[in-house]
Amino acid sequence: MIKRLTLLVVLVTFLPGASTVLARMDISPYVTLQQEYHDNIDLTADNEEEDWITTVAPGIRLNYDARSVTADIDYSLRYRFYKNNSDDDQDRFKDVQRARASLVFFQGRPFTLTLSENIARETLDERDPYAPENERVNATTVYRTRISPQYRQQLTATSSAVVAYVYDRVDYVDDAGEDMQSHTARLSLIKALNPNLDVSANYRYAWHLSELSNEDYDTQSYTLGVDYRIGSRTQLRLEGGYSLIEYEDGDDNDSVTADAELSYRITAPLTLSLLYSQSYSASATNGASERRQAGLRLGYDRERLTASSELFWRQVDYLRTDREDDAYGVRAAIGYQLMRNVHAEINGDYEIADYQPDNEEVKTLGLGAALRYDYRIFNASLGYRYRDRNADTATSEYASNVVTLTVSARF
Repeated sequence: MIKRLTLLVVLVTFLPGASTVLARMDISPYVTLQQEYHDNIDLTADNEEEDWITTVAPGIRLNYDARSVTADIDYSLRYRFYKNNSDDDQDRFKDVQRARASLVFFQGRPFTLTLSENIARETLDERDPYAPENERVNATTVYRTRISPQYRQQLTATSSAVVAYVYDRVDYVDDAGEDMQSHTARLSLIKALNPNLDVSANYRYAWHLSELSNEDYDTQSYTLGVDYRIGSRTQLRLEGGYSLIEYEDGDDNDSVTADAELSYRITAPLTLSLLYSQSYSASATNGASERRQAGLRLGYDRERLTASSELFWRQVDYLRTDREDDAYGVRAAIGYQLMRNVHAEINGDYEIADYQPDNEEVKTLGLGAALRYDYRIFNASLGYRYRDRNADTATSEYASNVVTLTVSARF
């Protein structure tokens, strides 16, 4: 995977050629040091084990903007060392890489090419005990690569056709994750009915290839889309239709597919959004699933104060496994600039999940707070995170407290 990232940097540096005179390039090396205390490193209900974790993360941020290429690359190596569990140190090269990299060629022209690479630590199975702040239990490093050429043909003054191809590849460092890749072809016909209303007709065909035998499948979807700007405060984005999934061994399934968002700006700093989506997707450990999720979000952003809250619901029905996961809950966060260089944040979330066919209910509470201080090229932060998971099965329960002290320097 590091070869892909190196290729991105080479392309950004050399492809523009003579146009580099007009290009803007910013390169910012940085380093992050973190000391973390965790009072339940194994996320267990009893016999909790505490540990101290030291993180060292050197990295580089590159922004490039030229006539033919734009790039945003953030690449780092995140080494983690455990005082009492050195066997779990994350010091292998394939484990420590982190990246968010995106290149866009010929943006705004009929033909565009987008390349992206993301490397992050992710949860393997949300049904098992996990915590986003715990990189040791039920987690692995995941490499996600995307290559997407697209061509737009203007048919008339108000209509166009888009032909696109997307190649996706997902690789899990942990053997429990199911590596996969997919090829997707898309055709869209778009019509502008007026300056505020666009409609579209879309067709997608995708080939999904898994490392597991008999888990390869194809999907097709036929959808209609609407993008409607209703006055100056309201926008509706809606795409819905029919999807079909067909496995190589003859098994199949069909369903409605949807992706919708309605947003309303109540006042200049306050926005309300309603979201819903339903589609087939691939999981890390249990094959394909049909995922439905909805959310009601309220966001506030003004000067020194930012706040957000969300009511959420999701349902995941696995197609080839007797399993269904339902969950609903709430999450909220408030950030406030105490002084010019000092920022504080508090956040919390609460979720109730129901897992079938085990008929298990799991309730999870998370609370957090952070204080950050910025001074020239340096910033320091002190964070705290509490998480409590109550379940019908004792082995699924845990409570944990995490305290972090982080210092970063960007050059």
